[in-house]
Amino acid sequence: MKAIILASMMLVFSACALKEKEGNKKAAEARATVPIEVGYRESIVAWRAERNISLKADDGWLNLTGLFWLAPGMNKVGSGRDNHIRFPMGKSEELVGNYTLEGDSITFTAARPNLVKVKGQDEFISSLNVYPSDSTIVLSHRNLEWFIISRGNQIGVRLRDLDSDLAKSFTGVETYKVDLKWRVRAKFVPTPSRTINIVNVMDQSNAQKSPGTLTFSLEGKDYRLDALEANEGLFIIFGDQTNGDTTYGAGRFLYTKVPNAEGYTWLDFNKAYNPPCAFTPYSTCPLPPRQNILPIPILAGEKRFK
Repeated sequence: MKAIILASMMLVFSACALKEKEGNKKAAEARATVPIEVGYRESIVAWRAERNISLKADDGWLNLTGLFWLAPGMNKVGSGRDNHIRFPMGKSEELVGNYTLEGDSITFTAARPNLVKVKGQDEFISSLNVYPSDSTIVLSHRNLEWFIISRGNQIGVRLRDLDSDLAKSFTGVETYKVDLKWRVRAKFVPTPSRTINIVNVMDQSNAQKSPGTLTFSLEGKDYRLDALEANEGLFIIFGDQTNGDTTYGAGRFLYTKVPNAEGYTWLDFNKAYNPPCAFTPYSTCPLPPRQNILPIPILAGEKRFK
């Protein structure tokens, strides 16, 4: 009889121990998947404030006022009506200088002394080879700055107005309310040696390295996004069912941290942000690849800039 009672007690203890172990396991899993709320909303608010400051900065997107594609030979620069690269009237001399494009080499020559400087330097220039160059050479005249960009087989001049009305009047981008629902744990699935085609707004396509795919769940359904390489993590170009309505029509961007040793990272859609093309027609943004257009609305992050 004592043996039966002892056996019964051992079974009860074993069952309790197993239940406690399972409970601890579930609690650990919950801690791993549920983000810590303390200070989280404040961190997103701070991140958004820094983002708005960066948009207004001298090297931000709000002060872009021109993008001009160079033609072979001489390209006149200034506010004159017959210039190939026409600066805003009243903000520059009629003729500031000219770019000469010969093959893959570009030289800028000032129209006269005391007109153009290299950003960060005090002396005026007369003539300077600006492309190709080890780093981007930014030229300046009054409150204007400009520099060379290349896109595919096209080479152009991007212009900034450091006295831009848009930048001065900017008060921020409208956003969705911060919601922890949109911070989701994602599993990184490596795809070694894989590239995906990214098309930009100029309809130019180029193959970019995609180190892997991020798989995640929202409201009980599974989704995936192809990631691109970034300096300190992963870069995602994605679209969703809010595009063209409450958010920018050509999708949004998102960065994530490098996955941990178990292959997990966080997709925080509260940090989804607009591409430069949402603010200016003088940028050349990449578009979401077809497989990165989610069939659901992502009600998080930045809304359309109005």
